[in-house]
Amino acid sequence: MPGPDSTLTPASTAPPGLRQLVVRGGKYLVFRQGAGVLIGLVGILLLTRVIGPSQYGVYAGALAIVVFAAGIGRLGVEVFLVRREEPPDSAVYGQAFTLLLVSGLLLAGISLLSLPLLRAWTLSDGNVAPIRTLFLVVPLMLLHQPAFAVLERKLDFRTVAYVELAGQLSFYAVALPLALLGAGVWAPVAGFWVWQTCLLTGAYATARFRPRLVWSLPLIRELLSYGFRFSAASWLWELRMLVNPLIVGHFLGAASVGHVSLAMRFVEVLSVVRAATYRLSIAALARVQNDHARLRRIIEEAMTLQILGVAPLLAVGSVMLWFLPLILGEQWEPVRVIFPFLALSSLLNAVFNMHSSALYVLKRNKDVALFHLAYVALFAGSAFLLVPLVGAVGYGLGELVAVAAYFVIHRKLTRVVPLNYRHTARWLFGLAPGMFAVLLPRPWAFILAVPTVVLMLLPSSRRLLRGYASQFRAGAGPLPTRPKRLARGPHQR
Repeated sequence: MPGPDSTLTPASTAPPGLRQLVVRGGKYLVFRQGAGVLIGLVGILLLTRVIGPSQYGVYAGALAIVVFAAGIGRLGVEVFLVRREEPPDSAVYGQAFTLLLVSGLLLAGISLLSLPLLRAWTLSDGNVAPIRTLFLVVPLMLLHQPAFAVLERKLDFRTVAYVELAGQLSFYAVALPLALLGAGVWAPVAGFWVWQTCLLTGAYATARFRPRLVWSLPLIRELLSYGFRFSAASWLWELRMLVNPLIVGHFLGAASVGHVSLAMRFVEVLSVVRAATYRLSIAALARVQNDHARLRRIIEEAMTLQILGVAPLLAVGSVMLWFLPLILGEQWEPVRVIFPFLALSSLLNAVFNMHSSALYVLKRNKDVALFHLAYVALFAGSAFLLVPLVGAVGYGLGELVAVAAYFVIHRKLTRVVPLNYRHTARWLFGLAPGMFAVLLPRPWAFILAVPTVVLMLLPSSRRLLRGYASQFRAGAGPLPTRPKRLARGPHQR
């Protein structure tokens, strides 16, 4: 990988540059995600053990539908505010707040009217009240966006991390006691309400954001013109969240929705670097969007970092799932079988995370939308066929079938920014097999560690890891140097 950026001056004599700000922000986001892993794993294990698969499945299925509805209502507002080249003034922030308020209220109302359709397809009468209550929280889920945009424009990810961590803590502080008192599905429902309230108040307080109502047709056109292009692609991607409640729930019931949701939750909390890097990329890539050489270097670097950050934790998680029946009981056994397929899908998604971010920054939203459409079509179609045949594991197999859609986004980006995958592929094939350890008997599972051992025996691999560790500790300075034959452009030999 190339050495230090020529535009950077010594940290002792110059203000922090982009790399320093991004690495510093990355530390806080990884801290937030890392602390979230610990809180999330302990909290979700306690919660699911108390309320069981069926009650957790009712909550998780309802939440997936509500989060999808909130995704539609976001309208790309936060991304617009963060990426806008001219700093937004109070009128722009006020218009964003007003638009989100209207969007949230309309969506909550429309969603409530759609309940008869959901009841006819997958909901039983006893499951209607929780989803109705969660639909009412949609406005709160939208209105914190302007305040977070204020923080993210300043790359103040330290504050973002603390606010989000406090919100997560508030969820379990409410949900766990209620679950122990026998509240069942209402325990996480109440916790989610408190979580979103804490996010809203915390973001507004730390950003010192004072909302005001603004209605300006020019501002609305500007915001929606960009936001709709971004949101159209995002809405297509969010459709995949409906596969579990609408397909798994329809064919297998709430307990299986709970099994899939818990496996997804494990994958989510273990994929800490993927979430942090995607969050950073929105703010960071916009600053180099006109320099394709730097953009290419950042994307290639990020692909490798994503694998190094995601794969080891997922592999450790796979080993830990050997003990899941002892912790939660035999009723959660299907989670072990589903997890590896979702883990591999998450790892591949991490590799291609930056592709979507780069295309968004390059204003090629239609290309991202085409990829999302291909992914969701493959995923939903294969899950619809496989779930009735093989059970909940068909959901995981559907995720792997959808991997074929990454070829679409690869072709779209490499027409603009040529990429070299050789270095990334070496780490992918070396680290990915360990995520399937839970599917093998314990003595044989260690065979899956052989590719990782071989990879770590290579001097270039150890040198690169030492360089990354040094860079992360320092928070500034050059990126670690790859072997010379890997530091060249994608068409050089």
